Amino acid sequence: MAFNEPALQHAVRKLTDPAASLLERRKALDHIKDNIEMLHTAQYPGFLALIFEPVCAQLTATQPQFERDSELQVLRHAALEVLSRLPANDALKQYATRMCDVCLAIVRSDNQKNAVLGVKVFLDLHKSFRASFEAQYMAFVDFVGQGRPGAAAGTTGGVEAQPLLLLVAGGGGLEQDEAGALRSFPESFQLAFDGAAPSPPHDFTPAVRSFRVLAELPLTMLGLMQVYGQAAKPPMIALLPLFSAAASQQGPELGALPKAPLRASDGGGRGAEVNISGSGAMAVGGAPRPEFLAAYSDLRTAQRQSKRLSRDLHLHPV
Repeated sequence: MAFNEPALQHAVRKLTDPAASLLERRKALDHIKDNIEMLHTAQYPGFLALIFEPVCAQLTATQPQFERDSELQVLRHAALEVLSRLPANDALKQYATRMCDVCLAIVRSDNQKNAVLGVKVFLDLHKSFRASFEAQYMAFVDFVGQGRPGAAAGTTGGVEAQPLLLLVAGGGGLEQDEAGALRSFPESFQLAFDGAAPSPPHDFTPAVRSFRVLAELPLTMLGLMQVYGQAAKPPMIALLPLFSAAASQQGPELGALPKAPLRASDGGGRGAEVNISGSGAMAVGGAPRPEFLAAYSDLRTAQRQSKRLSRDLHLHPV
């Protein structure tokens, strides 16, 4: 049965009209998103046939954005939100492989904000349509542990394509000191917290540099283990050294994070002590700047989740 609601058809025409502005296309996506929850079950197949490819095209026919004020980023995220809200039933099954591929591409090459949502949708699809995406599962594992074959530097906004775990484990491999211990926090991420112009990851940072995306990887792996059972473990076992390395990095000290300037009431700039987010740690000269504290929290979450996955793989080997 075709879905013939005139306003929805108008919205789809806006998505496929090359002359439509970004604002018109975003409003069309908002209309589609608002209609998802009002659909009757019998209308859902026709709704998907009408909107699915035009919505996907907003992601596949445009480029990832890494600027804070990008209107195209707003459009791309709105399209991803539509996909994330589609009910996962039999009607969606014929579109699920295509949707899984789109989400995997988002995780590989987009910014943090889109990749975090993309990896969650990727896992939800595996859970809803169990064991239907073995090829996509292996592609995800390869991305985590080996990077993206054939991807050249500069294809993600000038950011070199490297696997996320290797970035945390030392930038190019597992670097050890003479005693065999892993070295401290890798230089590639010290730039996020130290130096003359530190820049912590944020929503518009490429996913391959994101602590928040990194924190999603172990949770996604654990979810995939639940879907694929024993068949999922051999490729994950090969990633154990990387997850262990990610969990064991010393990282920056909380008290050493760049700090916000003190107000006069905070002690007139004379080195007042400030409690950091209830942690009990004290910082002289002001509290850490919020963006650095958020990145630090994401990093530590990634390490805790990596430790959890490593422990589970050790306790339940193949």
